[in-house]
Amino acid sequence: MFHTDSVICGLSALALKANAPHLLREEALKYNIKRKLQSENAKVFGSSELIPIEKAIVANCAAVREWDSNGTVFGFN
Repeated sequence: MFHTDSVICGLSALALKANAPHLLREEALKYNIKRKLQSENAKVFGSSELIPIEKAIVANCAAVREWDSNGTVFGFN
């Protein structure tokens, strides 16, 4: 449930164009470099483009933390 909560928070932040996650996602998508190994690439939320892992991590983490700043999982038993 915690993972689902985090992903939904990240997608919501991007859908509502929260400032930091939106800017970091757009920047990450500019680095669409075709690397030789699939394992050296990742995807940002809401995109199927492969980008460098470090760019995807920063963009996705910023989106998740935008709404889920205290780590509370509502409705958890």
